[in-house]
Amino acid sequence: MLYHKQTTLDHPICRKYPSVVIGLNTMISQEGGKKLVKTEDNKPVISLDEIANAQRSGRTLSTMDIAFGIADERERNRKMVLTDFKFRKKQPKNFSTTDLDAKVAGSVQILGHCIQIEKKYYLITPKNMVSQAQADLRRLYKLKSPFEAICIEVFLDKFFDLKK
Repeated sequence: MLYHKQTTLDHPICRKYPSVVIGLNTMISQEGGKKLVKTEDNKPVISLDEIANAQRSGRTLSTMDIAFGIADERERNRKMVLTDFKFRKKQPKNFSTTDLDAKVAGSVQILGHCIQIEKKYYLITPKNMVSQAQADLRRLYKLKSPFEAICIEVFLDKFFDLKK
């Protein structure tokens, strides 16, 4: 299943808060991956942090960085993918199940259940940290992590079919 622009833009949160739609390349740059942006196509994604700020009601809601829609070749089986960029993270051992689970819960709270949310959540780490991050996630979640740590190249290839 690949990125699906219409699923992303059809999400009710985009209609309610149009300013939260941001280009993927822009988001990658803002999250510390400016040197990793090598594609010209700035596909729209939903900035969950922006929604949390727009909805701020006195308490801070932890969220993943972005959500975007995916669909199969026949444009059925639409889902939303939750992704967090960890380009600034120096050590993957700083991961915490409490923090990661809170980010997912906050994101689900914001997005609701109008479009199914993919059960695997993605942490985009620097290439040199992927193996360690994967091992730490397996350890933290007792081998059944709902999170997958991948580098930006794998992420782009997996969902956007955009090789650097």
